[in-house]
Amino acid sequence: MSQLRIQRRIDRGDGTVVEYPSEEQIPLLDEVLDECGDSLLINIEMKAYAPNWSRRHTGTEVAG
Repeated sequence: MSQLRIQRRIDRGDGTVVEYPSEEQIPLLDEVLDECGDSLLINIEMKAYAPNWSRRHTGTEVAG
């Protein structure tokens, strides 16, 4: 399982804070696809918010 996690306490940036009872693991897309296998169809919409990231990585990941 991925080491990515949603923290218990998240500052929303508008002066408010969201608190969760515990940290939650976030699976990577590769992990989700491995788990599902060929058992279902998945429509994945990818959005790149940082221009440099989209040019460097999106095409590589999609083509891979």
